[in-house]
Amino acid sequence: MDRVQNFFKEIRRRNVIRAGIIYLALVWLIFKVAEVLPPVFDVPIWILRLAIVFFVAGFPIVLVLAWFFEMSPTGLKRTEDVAAGESITHPAGGKLNFIIIGILVAILSVSLYANFQQKSGPEELPDPVSILIADFANNTGNENLDGALEDTLGVGLELARFVETYPRAEARNVAQEIGASVDTTERLDVEAASLVALRQEIDIVLGGDVSEREGGFTITAAGTNPGDQRTLFEVVGAADRDADLLAAIIDLTDQIRVILGDAEVTANLDDRDSFVAANLEAAAAYVRAQEFVFNRRFEEAIEHFSNAISLDPGFTRAYVGRATAQQHFGRSERAAEDWKFAMARLDDLTERGRLKTLGNYYAIVTQDWEKALETYERLVARFPADSTGQNNLAVAAFYNLDFDRAQSAGRNVLDRYPGRSGLKSNLALYTMYAGNFSEAGSLAQQLILEDPQNVDGWVAATLLELIAGNLAEASSNYLQMKAMNEFGGSYAIEGLADLELYQRNHSSAIEFLEEGITLDRDFEMNEFAAIKYVMLAESHMGLGNSRSRIGRN
Repeated sequence: MDRVQNFFKEIRRRNVIRAGIIYLALVWLIFKVAEVLPPVFDVPIWILRLAIVFFVAGFPIVLVLAWFFEMSPTGLKRTEDVAAGESITHPAGGKLNFIIIGILVAILSVSLYANFQQKSGPEELPDPVSILIADFANNTGNENLDGALEDTLGVGLELARFVETYPRAEARNVAQEIGASVDTTERLDVEAASLVALRQEIDIVLGGDVSEREGGFTITAAGTNPGDQRTLFEVVGAADRDADLLAAIIDLTDQIRVILGDAEVTANLDDRDSFVAANLEAAAAYVRAQEFVFNRRFEEAIEHFSNAISLDPGFTRAYVGRATAQQHFGRSERAAEDWKFAMARLDDLTERGRLKTLGNYYAIVTQDWEKALETYERLVARFPADSTGQNNLAVAAFYNLDFDRAQSAGRNVLDRYPGRSGLKSNLALYTMYAGNFSEAGSLAQQLILEDPQNVDGWVAATLLELIAGNLAEASSNYLQMKAMNEFGGSYAIEGLADLELYQRNHSSAIEFLEEGITLDRDFEMNEFAAIKYVMLAESHMGLGNSRSRIGRN
């Protein structure tokens, strides 16, 4: 017991504890200052990680040095070489106390300055930046890299609150529409992506490549102006193994965010690694699933999401995706299981991802549109460049029957992205319900003039004809839509059947509905078929066939 007491007395006498406190306080001060200062230097994130490792490793070294050495009137000496009369540890301890107080005052000052900066006025973010990520050239022969790197790059870039990445699946469809040499199996190269960016008014096209080198891989990424193909920036990353490629991509996004002017690169370190898949195979399966979701092939999407989850059981984004696909495919109970898992692991998502997932959960699952609206408001406030959040905010306002708010939100997002026809068709619907029929009609005509095969434009135009009581014109519009594609055909057949029911022509309605159900089942549009089955039952009841058995197959 005496030895232990003597040991602690000796620790205090040699100022070991004071030396440790000073070291920790200095490290804390350094990181506080780094947090406040803007990232004006293009410093890779690995340097920050190295600094953390260095400071952690240095702590025990400082304690050891404080134990074995002490200051004497003639300078620094080993403790065992200092005579009893030469020791100045006691007065030195008093000076160390003042140093500790000084450092703590400095830390307090930096913290107060940071808080003052945050509260001194509204946040000033850089102007919104939209980015379309082209397919990277894969020179490694590893097919799992195709799409997986681009997806990870997109989520990493969106850690910057003023950045939005354009959906790549949608970009492929736009490229087809404008005649670019691309389809769902070929590459969306920089040239094709630039054509899409010009049409959709996207600010930057990001392309690059991944290649093998001796001892690992090299990744390059270059941002270009879609108009003149001028290179705006270029960054390079490296990975020792293919298992490290996803982490290397995140380091690459940090470099790009700094170049774009993001002052929060070091502020969301917790977010930057949480969303990355555990391996390339899981990331690749997730990307394939997302492509199937975009094309409404939910059964295939569920299969690929399940594959991603089997490869990475903690892949929360895959659970969210599978829950959404299950919901659309009519598997409510299975969807509920996935939602339960995802909602318990929201911290695995980025802040933007958490807010989007919460909003979608309230909208799709619980259909609590007030909470959905509140969540999307938080999303847009934090991420003003997020067009999906702004669009969903308008949709939530619409379902809360706040048509003026929906109209205003719809205009805001369309002003930012005027080339997106989906946003324009949504605004046409909002203005129509707000009673602004003139603007709704103008928007519908713009959509049809821009693309005569645009189903959404015809839907808006047809609804306006119905509001005006022009049933013949509405029927004519439906017939044109019927010949466009499977979605237009399904919607048009439902509309034609509805017109027949309105006019009490139940037999004609049944003919249309049976045709529509066949179409929906052929293209696995089960939710549309369900609506038609209900209408079919109503039609049979209108004819007095209350015992008619439908939907047996």
